[in-house]
Amino acid sequence: MSNNDAGTNMQRMKTGAVIPAAGMSSRMDGFKPLLPVGQISAVRRIIMTLRQAGVDPIVLVTGYQAPLLEEHVADLDVVCLRNESYASTQMFDSIQLGLRHLVGQCGQALVVPVDTPLFTAETVQALVTCDSAVAVPVYHGRSGHPLRIRETLFADIVGFIGEGGLKAVFQASGCTVDRIELDDEGVLLGMNTPEEYRRLLEWAEKAKVTN
Repeated sequence: MSNNDAGTNMQRMKTGAVIPAAGMSSRMDGFKPLLPVGQISAVRRIIMTLRQAGVDPIVLVTGYQAPLLEEHVADLDVVCLRNESYASTQMFDSIQLGLRHLVGQCGQALVVPVDTPLFTAETVQALVTCDSAVAVPVYHGRSGHPLRIRETLFADIVGFIGEGGLKAVFQASGCTVDRIELDDEGVLLGMNTPEEYRRLLEWAEKAKVTN
């Protein structure tokens, strides 16, 4: 096997991640990536969980308050890319930006909204070992986050123009989307509003999520 072939196989075996975090947190009282969940911020918790599961590289897409957020994660060895049009674009645009960077670097990637910080490393491992093009975590019949997407779909996502985001890309490609039932309620727990954040913190306290 040539060195080029060996390098290509290593890339195919790697799992990367995109964390879209460019939004303005307009429905929250604070900046979502930096809100505390246990003793650390939401974004640091996500990055540390991904690292625990062996995910690398990790791309954090910033926008609103980008310098603050980038400084906050400067010690965590993540790639920070800025969505300079964050005020006029959607999360899908940030996902496209992140996946464009990962093309050729890994065989699959997780898409991890920054407002869903309580999924486990075991959930990540279950998703990355699934054979389908797309894997979605499910808890008691309800779909959650993060999603796991094979590299074969990166170009379709990056090049997509139109409405509907990831769901529209998956439908157009005719790819297989596996819903993986897992014992991880954290895949459902978001923090888009103050009320959701309060419920998330209550759940984390009951589950003894601290560090």
